[in-house]
Amino acid sequence: MIWNNTLYLFVVVLGFTSLIGPLVTFLKEPRNKAYFFLGILGIIAGPVWAFSTVSFLLTDTVSTAHFWAEIIYLSSILIGLFHYIFSTYYLRRKKINLLFALFVGGGFLFLLYQIFFTSNFIGEIVLEGNNSIVVGNVYLVWIVWLTIVFAVNVYKTLRGYKELSFIEKEQQKYLIIGNVLTVVGSFPANIIAPYFGIYEYIWFGPVVFSIANLIISYGLTQTRFQRFGTVIRGILRSLSLYIIPSIVFVVSLEFIFPLIEQLQIPKFLFYMAAFLLALIFKIIVDLVANIFLSEKQILRNKGEGFIKKFLQKYLYIGIKKLQQRENLRLCRDQSLST
Repeated sequence: MIWNNTLYLFVVVLGFTSLIGPLVTFLKEPRNKAYFFLGILGIIAGPVWAFSTVSFLLTDTVSTAHFWAEIIYLSSILIGLFHYIFSTYYLRRKKINLLFALFVGGGFLFLLYQIFFTSNFIGEIVLEGNNSIVVGNVYLVWIVWLTIVFAVNVYKTLRGYKELSFIEKEQQKYLIIGNVLTVVGSFPANIIAPYFGIYEYIWFGPVVFSIANLIISYGLTQTRFQRFGTVIRGILRSLSLYIIPSIVFVVSLEFIFPLIEQLQIPKFLFYMAAFLLALIFKIIVDLVANIFLSEKQILRNKGEGFIKKFLQKYLYIGIKKLQQRENLRLCRDQSLST
């Protein structure tokens, strides 16, 4: 059951948590089509994909596993479709390329039919050991379609970047980070590995998509809704930069530890590996921050901005009080001398 597995429970909880950002942005501007499609994308890539993935990995009946496999791959083509629509309306509506729109829509309908009504995509369910799927030839078509859709979407976010306003550029940076994270994070575990029958790591895709949703939503609330929800922005910032990475680290330790025991590696080496993992993660976060964020944002994200302001405020008050006492003492001495 999900409740007995910390890793899978984390995947599902993170999927639902990732809805906070898209929901906030949509409620703030419900008429904005980009935020509407971001909300739909958040629902599919968050709780729907996470829950169906975990359910497939835990089920012990072929019919149930086949149902969840259909939901998983339905979610994948819906993510491709709505990611295309979202990138079309995001910031400034882009001119629709009719040929590419037909490719996206036609590919979606073709794959939808193949997933639910043929065995050319989902060939056979295997429940021996780790649950897996023997995929058919249409799986390769799915790979090509999804790769082209996401590649074009990323290109559309990068094109015309210099022509954007300052605020729009700041929003675009977060979108670029989110897109790169989803492509780099999910491609090996959710596209390449399953082709060879390796399905035990497909939970990684929903995790990176959920984190990307939080990052994109944080960027929107931070740059666009300056007067809205300081607390909400703080929550999103804490989730995306501190809480979620910390939970990922802890869960990864629990997930890796049984493998370490099987390999009979001393605990000292295990803790050294944990230390190096945390160190590498910190370095990556700092590199990304230095590339995409301003100095002021870096200081704020690290907490140094708060500490600096705190010290400046109270040091100023303390110095001012000392000056007042010194002035009173001088006045008192002058009055006594006269």
